[in-house]
Amino acid sequence: MPDQLTSKTVYLKDYQPTAFTIDTVDLIFYLYERGTRVRSRLTIHKTRKESDLEESLVLMGEALKPVWVRVDGSELRSDEYTIDDKSLTLLNPPDRFVLETEVELTPEKNTALQGLYRSGSMFCTQCEAEGFRRPRRRAESLRVLPAGRVRRTSCRRPCR
Repeated sequence: MPDQLTSKTVYLKDYQPTAFTIDTVDLIFYLYERGTRVRSRLTIHKTRKESDLEESLVLMGEALKPVWVRVDGSELRSDEYTIDDKSLTLLNPPDRFVLETEVELTPEKNTALQGLYRSGSMFCTQCEAEGFRRPRRRAESLRVLPAGRVRRTSCRRPCR
């Protein structure tokens, strides 16, 4: 069965401002014949204070197998975040922090033609709007577009 996204249409009017701003994104892609690893480093700060409410940060992502999650260099305990097939949620993160994650994905099996996929021996990306949740986790807002850098490496050995 083809690897299809099951997303429903989301309109700009339906988005709510997030309590966090992602200032920068740095991505490193480790491309292999089978499997790919993506390391992400996000600098984040809280943009509004909610005195009565603990804010969680939700980052959307699909077809990503988590390897690790770190805040300010320390690996998070399981009670500090939740993760499922569609999102990573940091529970009560600090006001300013650096979030680092590593995920595995399989571009050679991605037939949705969104995110990172293989076409023959060529790696391709299609990351418009909601497609960008496939190579890395991102904020659920069309208005969030931080500055960033991308680096890629490749090797003929499988992803570990």
